[in-house]
Amino acid sequence: MNIKTLLVLSLVACPIYCQEKIRIAIIDTGINPYYTKYRCDPNLDKDFTGTSMQDNDMHGQLINNIITKDLDANKYCVINIKFYTKYSRKQDSLSALEYASTLKISYLNLSWGGDKYGQKEHDLLEAMLDKNVKIYVAAGNESKRLEKGCNYYPPCYNDLTLFVVGSVDENHRVTSKSNYGSVVKFWEVGQYFVNSDGKIYSGTSFSVPRAIWRSINHVR
Repeated sequence: MNIKTLLVLSLVACPIYCQEKIRIAIIDTGINPYYTKYRCDPNLDKDFTGTSMQDNDMHGQLINNIITKDLDANKYCVINIKFYTKYSRKQDSLSALEYASTLKISYLNLSWGGDKYGQKEHDLLEAMLDKNVKIYVAAGNESKRLEKGCNYYPPCYNDLTLFVVGSVDENHRVTSKSNYGSVVKFWEVGQYFVNSDGKIYSGTSFSVPRAIWRSINHVR
């Protein structure tokens, strides 16, 4: 039996569930530990806050919910990296990005940002782009116009090809708090209704996972 025959047999014998899944990384506030359907491997999830992977901020979990809606769990999986919680002073986005850069991922969700330029942050994002990772970032919620030379990051790393996502309402009008301008190339609904507590969560944070979902599902 030659090598070609073995390769063909291995492909036939291995249905889609045992082939390598497409990985989506989310750097955020963690996840409910009982939410296991779409997790690549709990051992790949990582906490940089010194607390646990539990999402007590109800932010990272909602992002997971949006991205994985009706997603084929045999083809896609999610790695959660926790860098922030309001219940701890420890925040470490750089370590989270550095860890993400070591993973074999296809998509990266960054639903956060700030006004300080970070060379290391820039370089880590650039390294992942060089590996063909699609990086989706929140435009921000300061009602600011983002143009070349702006100072809200990651969106304003103008030399990087990032998917910068702003927020619109259900009538496709830019929401009052969303940043806007030529830097913002994509727009998605930024509201998310949670039946369990009757709350509506809003912001560009929730536009980002919708943009990833749209890309994965090839929906225009």
